[in-house]
Amino acid sequence: MMHPTTCPRCSSDMRSWSVSYFNTQEIGTTCKTEERQFPGYTVALETESAQVLAGNLNYEGVGLSSEDYDSSPFERGLPF
Repeated sequence: MMHPTTCPRCSSDMRSWSVSYFNTQEIGTTCKTEERQFPGYTVALETESAQVLAGNLNYEGVGLSSEDYDSSPFERGLPF
């Protein structure tokens, strides 16, 4: 399985990556760090953890709210 080499959120090169807690995007470490500052991060993290503990290993995430999206430092219009 090939992983992306460019972050879908900020378009930077990715040497390492992680999956977002909000959705199924494979994002770079800079965006992962920024994501932790989003207003809905705690809910997204707790919901993901609960889903995994319940056996749902294909959980697609809570999605980004307009507040989360607006708090992003990256260019609006990128596919979140």
